[in-house]
Amino acid sequence: MQYNHLKSVLDRANGRFTSFLVKDNSRVGLSVYSAKVGSATPKTVIITDTNGAGTKRIPRANVLIAQVGSESFPRLIAARLRVFRFKRSAPPNTITRSRKS
Repeated sequence: MQYNHLKSVLDRANGRFTSFLVKDNSRVGLSVYSAKVGSATPKTVIITDTNGAGTKRIPRANVLIAQVGSESFPRLIAARLRVFRFKRSAPPNTITRSRKS
């Protein structure tokens, strides 16, 4: 199941292994972690990487995808859905021509 909020996935982690795709300053720009969630604050997520990288503090804004079992949080899809909802509710941008009588 996909969730629109990262908190929904982090609440279900409870010591389970979680996969993270994180935007960072590496050469590629993305890092993948298989980790256990230590704690989460409103601005950061603290994880313990199981591949030997130790404890990491990741800003929530940099988490692109978080997945625990079948539950996932995809930031890219969630952002597109919010934009789509906003565009549907807004009036279309049309150019109107004035009619000469």
